Amino acid sequence: MAGEMAARGDHAGAEAEFRDVLATKLRVRGPDHPSTLATRHCIAAEMAARGDHAGAEAECRDVLAAWLRVLGPDHPSTLATRQWIAWEMAARGDHAGAEAECRDVLAARLRVLGPDHPDTLATRHQIAWEMAARGDHAGAHAEYQDVLAARLRVLGPDHPDTLATRHNMAGEMAARGDHAGAEAEFQDVLATKLRVLGPDHPSTLTTRHCIAWEMAARGDHAGAHAEFRDVLAARLRVLGPDHPHTLATRHNMGLGDSRPR
Repeated sequence: MAGEMAARGDHAGAEAEFRDVLATKLRVRGPDHPSTLATRHCIAAEMAARGDHAGAEAECRDVLAAWLRVLGPDHPSTLATRQWIAWEMAARGDHAGAEAECRDVLAARLRVLGPDHPDTLATRHQIAWEMAARGDHAGAHAEYQDVLAARLRVLGPDHPDTLATRHNMAGEMAARGDHAGAEAEFQDVLATKLRVLGPDHPSTLTTRHCIAWEMAARGDHAGAHAEFRDVLAARLRVLGPDHPHTLATRHNMGLGDSRPR
């Protein structure tokens, strides 16, 4: 139920529901039960979705301390929480710290899970993102290329993770000034997302949002405005008026780049 609320964009409601579940789990199972800790992890995710990244990071660090005590440093749940902490560090603007944390997680995942495990590839994907955020676009593009090759081999071309890597590679093309190439790549990704995820999936709408931005960067402001307008209508319908992605589209219809990836 809480998961469905989150999927609809009701993160405050989802957090409240998770907190009710947590109260029951604490009473029935105790504070160190893996199920209790998993619910705390979900609460942190909803805090982050509401924009409370400092609070989410603090909650994740408390959960991490418990995972380390209960499951040890190499357990997948421990490593997942460490990667989430890295996301929250990045959300606060500490991209160097986030990359360092991800590289530590990567070393553990390579040892425990191997190079082709989806979780290992997810960590490499985040490392590429942090490299780009630090301005190392050439390094990020090379890392994305390696991750894409692995995801194509392991997950196939239609998997959402594969599409996420292709999407971010297009963003790196744009960062290097190749807006025509970036738009073409986004259009290819969009065609797959429409087929696999459907027109109203948030990820599909994110790619359409980026296409509009690339149209604007090429000087096609009329076309970009029309695309932003269509994306806004869909985001209002799917996510509601207060969702950050809806607000980003409204912003970009006027001025600026608030592109989510």
